[in-house]
Amino acid sequence: MTEESIIKSYNEGINAVITLVKDLNHDFVGQMGSLTSEITTLNSEMIALKARIAELEARLNKNSNNSSKPPSTDGYKKTIKNNRVKSGRHTGGQYGHEGHTLLKVETPDYNKSRNPKSYIFDETGIRSEGKTKWIHVASTETLTYYKMHEKRGTDAAVDIGILLKFNGTSVHDHWKAYYTFEDCTHAECNAHNLRYLKEIYENFDHAWAKAIMVLNF
Repeated sequence: MTEESIIKSYNEGINAVITLVKDLNHDFVGQMGSLTSEITTLNSEMIALKARIAELEARLNKNSNNSSKPPSTDGYKKTIKNNRVKSGRHTGGQYGHEGHTLLKVETPDYNKSRNPKSYIFDETGIRSEGKTKWIHVASTETLTYYKMHEKRGTDAAVDIGILLKFNGTSVHDHWKAYYTFEDCTHAECNAHNLRYLKEIYENFDHAWAKAIMVLNF
């Protein structure tokens, strides 16, 4: 709209001015609708990009201290931290506690074998003979069994045979292969749960995750 066209409409009388204003209003409404649509589209794209950035930052911040990633993936960024919240007490036996030591003897009074009620299962990848293999671990309070296998999942556990016959409590991470064994009860490892909670708190700032960590499983 030029100054000349405005003066021309004015000189032509009130009807020409009304027509000019209506045309301007129509153009304005059309431009506003177009801009509103464009802003909505840009806002949706911005939300999606923010979510993607948060996802990528969370993935970048993952390490063996706040996820199920093995320590070997930490590289030179590796830092050793304890996920447990300090209780204020010193390590080892507490003051005033009477210790009880069972001494080792050459000839025990009797031998006793028992089937443990719970096993801790885990696995980690290693390089052997130029390819990736898996060290599988089954442990109780007193014994630990190691077995190298070509595979990580259910087939390996079946070949090893411990989980196949076990009907106690199987403690492990959230690796889905463990849940294919239905004769035992399953319990998730709190060390892994602490890592997941730490990841949620560090990457997404959810206060509830830190509050659960303070419970100090």
